[in-house]
Amino acid sequence: MNRIDGTNNTISYEAIYGTDASDWIYSYDGFDVVHGGPGKDIYTPGNDGDLKLFRDFQDGSDLIDLSGWGVTSFDQLVITEIDATKIKISTADGSHYVDVSPMYDVGQITVDATDFIYAGTPLHEYSTGFDNVSVTVNEYALHFGNGGTNWLNLGDLVRGAQTRDGGAVVIMDDDALGNGTFTVRGVTQHFFDFQNIRGTNAQDTLVGDQQDNNLAGLGNADEIHGGGGDDRLFGNIGSDTLYGDNGADVLNGGDGYDQMWGGAGADKFVFVSFDTRSDLVRDYEDGIDQLDISQWGADSMDDLTLTDLGAGRVRVALADSSLSFELRDTDRSLHSADLDSSDFIFT
Repeated sequence: MNRIDGTNNTISYEAIYGTDASDWIYSYDGFDVVHGGPGKDIYTPGNDGDLKLFRDFQDGSDLIDLSGWGVTSFDQLVITEIDATKIKISTADGSHYVDVSPMYDVGQITVDATDFIYAGTPLHEYSTGFDNVSVTVNEYALHFGNGGTNWLNLGDLVRGAQTRDGGAVVIMDDDALGNGTFTVRGVTQHFFDFQNIRGTNAQDTLVGDQQDNNLAGLGNADEIHGGGGDDRLFGNIGSDTLYGDNGADVLNGGDGYDQMWGGAGADKFVFVSFDTRSDLVRDYEDGIDQLDISQWGADSMDDLTLTDLGAGRVRVALADSSLSFELRDTDRSLHSADLDSSDFIFT
């Protein structure tokens, strides 16, 4: 994340511009007009009481840091509509205030408690030495990664009977920077610079960005979306639903009855050796996608049994075993005769 500092110019107004990446912008004293730009930005106003104008605010992504004002909760703020798109955020006594307007003409901004950093909000920073970061406390906080190379693990946030209450909802911003939020049992946390997310043992929803993500469930029936980029999706245990979306993705349902959509691009579907429940590929593209059965121990087409199940439906099974999966294509034209050795990755 870039740090951008304004000046203490109190004679005239100052315009401060962020970059296309994620910026933490400090406006300090004086009348400032701040343009964050794309990316998940943090706006920090000065503590002088002068007006700050925050432009380009992206509701649900950007944050306003009010820790310097001594604000400890959303209840201490007054939100006032100025016009059709602009709002004023002020302390109850009116001594500190900022005007905020959106990046695009998207109508009125609606802020809530998760759009701010407060005095006492935990900020966790992880260097390149932290390859696996485990979040252990379910509290409102911010997590800063190391440019997307490390994993953010959420498994410790849901234990035992808590799995009945649902798992994590992870939504990455559409900025290809590894930023976003995750929510567990009603508590939202923000993250920056993480491209790799591992969920919980409960039912998770994981949504990637436009970069190459690694997204993994743990247990239960997860829903995973790769977004753009060449993603690797892992359902692991449970009956999962995987969507590669755009890009050349790798989809591995793991154990359980999994349903997989590769989406656009040359995708690879991976089938494990310990899953006896027949997975379903919903949008197989013959001659484009590949079927990785290297864990099955199959050496050639001679080890497989192909069966037509109906229009555009083919069952692929390992001979003399309980391992199988079903292929379907979107135009209902697929036949077993269309499949040959070039469609498979063997042992």
